[in-house]
Amino acid sequence: MELKEYNDCSILNKLKQEEDCPKMLLTITNFAFSKMVQNLMHQLDSEFESKRGRPAYPRTLFLIVVLYCFSIDIANYTKMEEECKKNKFLLIVTCGLKPSRNSFTNFLNKSDAKVIKKVFIATLVLLNDLHFLDFVKLFVDGTDAIVRASRNNKITPKEVERLKLMNEWNLLHNNTPKSINHTIEGLEEKLEFYKNDEEMCKTINSILKRINLYNTNIFSKLDIYSTILNERNIGSVSVSFPEACWMKTKKGIYDFAFNLQEIMTENHIILTGMLLTQSND
Repeated sequence: MELKEYNDCSILNKLKQEEDCPKMLLTITNFAFSKMVQNLMHQLDSEFESKRGRPAYPRTLFLIVVLYCFSIDIANYTKMEEECKKNKFLLIVTCGLKPSRNSFTNFLNKSDAKVIKKVFIATLVLLNDLHFLDFVKLFVDGTDAIVRASRNNKITPKEVERLKLMNEWNLLHNNTPKSINHTIEGLEEKLEFYKNDEEMCKTINSILKRINLYNTNIFSKLDIYSTILNERNIGSVSVSFPEACWMKTKKGIYDFAFNLQEIMTENHIILTGMLLTQSND
C-alpha cells in the first residue's frame, strides 16, 4: 500500500506539530525512519509486492505502532488494534487506516525472522543509548527444560553391548511388526542354541524384554551413547536425547533435562539463552 506520508517520511513532521505528542513516540518514529532500519523494512515490504489481494500496509507503520504499544505496556494484538482507533497520535502514524489485530499478528509472527531479529538488536542498541537498558548489568537465570521423552526410556552400558551383539547376529529390526516378529523368532532360535549357556540365555531374555530398543535407528546412534556414557561415567542416557542430563527438576523429581540459562538486562529483557548439560548454574 503506497502511503505518501511513508514515502516522503513526513509522518515524523506531522507528529512534531502536535505539542503534546509523547517523546517516546517521536523517538521511535525517528528510529524507524533511520537509514539502517529502513533498509530492513524495505526487505519486509518486498515480501508483499504481489499485486493480488488487498495492498499491504508499510512495515514501518507496524514497527512504529508495535514499539510504541510495547513502551506503554500493550502487548496484546487486540489491544493494539483498539489503541490505533482511539489514540490520536497513532491515528496520525496509521494515516487513519486502523490496522486489525491479524495484521499485527502477521507482522510479528510471519515476517522474515532474520530481519525481525536484526530490528530487535537495533532496538536494543537504541534503548541502551537512551539509558533504558544497561548492558553492563546482566543477570543470568536458569530453569530446567524437560526433554520430550520418557524418563524410563534410557539405555545402559550393558544394553549398548547387547546392541552390538544383535548387530553381529543380524537381528536388529526396523520397527515394523513383520521385522520385530522376525527378530523375536531369531532370538528364540538363539535361546535354543545357547540353552546350556546360562549367561547368554540371561542376555537374550533381557533383550526380549526390551525388544523395541534393538532397532537399526537406535544402533545408528551407538557411538553417541558410548561416548557420553564414558565421558560422564554414568549408568544410563536418554535414548531420544542422549545429550540431556539426569537432574533434579524444580518439581523435586529426577528426569532427563537440559539446564536452560537466560541472560537478561536488569529490565528483564532477554538477550540470549543457552541449553547446558550441567545441572548446576
